[in-house]
Amino acid sequence: TWSPDGGATTPFANGISLTKGTKYYFEGVHHEGGGGDNFAATFYLITESAPDKGTASALTGSVVSTKVPKGEITISQQPAAVSTIEGVTATFSVAATATGVVNATFQWQKSVSGGAFSDIAGATSASYTTAILTLGDNATKFRVVVTAPGTVVNSSEALLTVVKDTIPPQVVSVGALKNSAGTYDVGVIFDEALDVATVVPANFTLSGGTVTGVKYVENSSTLSSLQRGVIVTASGLTAGSTYTITTKNVKDLKGNASASVASSFTVQKLTWAQLGDPANHAFPSSTIAVGTDGLNLQCGGNGFWGSEDDVNFAYEQINGDFDKVIQIEAQDASSNWARAGLMVRETLDKDSRYQAVHADPYPTKFDGSASNQQYETNRRLGTGGATDSSAGGGTPKYPNVYVRLRRVGSVIHMYRSSDAITWTEHGFTDFSASGDATALPASMYVGIVFGPENGNITETERKLWTARFRGYGDYKANKAPGTQSYSIGVNFGDDDNGRGGSIGWTEVAGVDTVAQAHWNAANGNNSDNSGPLTLKADAKGTVTTTTATVTWSGSGNTWASTGRGEENNGFIGSDRVLLTGYLDTGNATTTQVTVNGLPSQLTGSKYDLVVYTLGGVAGRGGAFRVTDLTGKVLNDYVLMIAPANPSKFQEVVNKTAGTATEGNYVVFRGLSAKDVIIEATTENGLGQGGTPRAPIDAIQFVSPTGLLDVVAVNATISIDAAGKITFVGKLQSATNPAGPWTDVAGATSPITIDKASAAKFYRTSN
Repeated sequence: TWSPDGGATTPFANGISLTKGTKYYFEGVHHEGGGGDNFAATFYLITESAPDKGTASALTGSVVSTKVPKGEITISQQPAAVSTIEGVTATFSVAATATGVVNATFQWQKSVSGGAFSDIAGATSASYTTAILTLGDNATKFRVVVTAPGTVVNSSEALLTVVKDTIPPQVVSVGALKNSAGTYDVGVIFDEALDVATVVPANFTLSGGTVTGVKYVENSSTLSSLQRGVIVTASGLTAGSTYTITTKNVKDLKGNASASVASSFTVQKLTWAQLGDPANHAFPSSTIAVGTDGLNLQCGGNGFWGSEDDVNFAYEQINGDFDKVIQIEAQDASSNWARAGLMVRETLDKDSRYQAVHADPYPTKFDGSASNQQYETNRRLGTGGATDSSAGGGTPKYPNVYVRLRRVGSVIHMYRSSDAITWTEHGFTDFSASGDATALPASMYVGIVFGPENGNITETERKLWTARFRGYGDYKANKAPGTQSYSIGVNFGDDDNGRGGSIGWTEVAGVDTVAQAHWNAANGNNSDNSGPLTLKADAKGTVTTTTATVTWSGSGNTWASTGRGEENNGFIGSDRVLLTGYLDTGNATTTQVTVNGLPSQLTGSKYDLVVYTLGGVAGRGGAFRVTDLTGKVLNDYVLMIAPANPSKFQEVVNKTAGTATEGNYVVFRGLSAKDVIIEATTENGLGQGGTPRAPIDAIQFVSPTGLLDVVAVNATISIDAAGKITFVGKLQSATNPAGPWTDVAGATSPITIDKASAAKFYRTSN
């Protein structure tokens, strides 16, 4: 049945008669009227009662068919022949596209006896990597079957040539770090498996210190890697010093011996130790240093949960605040709850208070079934207490997995990223207000942790598992600070932890000319704030205290433009975070942000005020102005409208009444008042777009003034007899000298006017 007037009439109250075996379709037309719009359809038999509101649609399974046009497949890159040695893998790739609404699918095949091709199980991506090759794989052919609806195309055949391995093992990397016994482990990684009998002290020589032992490490670089490692134990080394290790006569499994090769390395500042009870399991940990900032951690620990930890931890002692990052390049598919990442802990005792941010294996665990495959933020709030997880989410996809851990006093912040540029905060833990509720000590153990949880793996499947970590070090801002001498920035963020609205204390964000660190975080609020937030300032990279405070009212909401189905932000890094959450000024509402007690570093002369404004939907906007506490206008309304998915800052410059300018920040110049109100409104006809919004993402007070001034352009224009116009400024045209004038789209000087436009008038403007 269908009722166009809400139930007053039902033209099809007795149902619509359908013919069995005939296909029908439903079409719904609806328009946006606010949040939460949706359309749903169902059917029921005339002998049945009408379904209740909210009942799941019956249009599922076999009663619904999908019709798509026949696809056309284009292979732009055919699989290429590969020639390689035994004992390694080979990779074949194809580049293919399909027209229509369904993407192409792939199935790799290889030739078998008689030249016929058969499918390779699980080889359904655009590339295929073989298993370890033997001489018996020589002359095998590979191809891929590309399929789209109604179309199947075979690629050309690629020949695999496999020859005998006559190449000696090569050194891939060398690094060193201290172990818990007080000596040093020099890690030497080779590109292939080795003859263990040749891994002896006589084949490894150091330029300084003394070699005390050598150990071959089978799974040194994860199970999926062909690389193998050797740990050379040495005494007499010093962290931060550079040495040379010479390797010789090390053989691979085919008997190829390495020549004498000297490799330099610098000893890392980290120390590694197995926390917990090594005697409780048969898999003692080891750690292989890779270069100056990478590690391969091996661990067979039983647990990384509960009241005690059984993990491998490579750490440094840090006094005071820190901000550390690491890339987790890979980890073995061990247990469902294996955890690799960063950790800070109070002591090296197995029951210490700690906070970690880490990633699980992806996509499977040891038995091939799906793992937990997400980021976690586990912690122990009280010594000897239980472990819990404060937040999580997101899917780690190796090798693009990065985590970050930041300390500010007794508060630890946790982040994740897929590119080490744009970070998503998982939230924070305040240890002074949770669990034992005591402040964290000044000096803490910070570093890289791996716990595979063998206790969650069947006994016959337990192993010494490995995770690869790269790029350990201090967080570095992804942009340079501006040229201002003093600034106060307030980021209003968003009201949900994990949506990315909180900027790290040392991150630099904002318009390039005045970008700053030390943004005050006003996130976590879903209504008007309950009290003033005291602000800190940034003085050329140094944080300073102030007596200034900020409050806001009228918003009723702090909105997140990421993760709520609204997205209008093409920025990266800290600038993306700055413009993610905002005070939400909806249709016919006004938000006021009041700042009291601005310091003399701003008011002693004059300052500029930057209001960052970008909502989740393009084409919406409103008006902004600045007043004093009495309502006296200090700088009148500027009308803005949000651009579509901007990737750079664009100032709103047009102050003509009734005309909005596209942009994502507004500047009020030359202010000197100690107390101000920033007003954002969509009332009194000042709203822009279908559902107007005048969002405030952040505000920033900057000294000295004039740093953001728009450079004036002296407009000039000239034209020659051939119709060539040379100009400076913005070129506009009209059919009458009195106007109206419109911009000439895409015009650059000089420009030649065609005959069809010869009757027009031209001018330039600033």
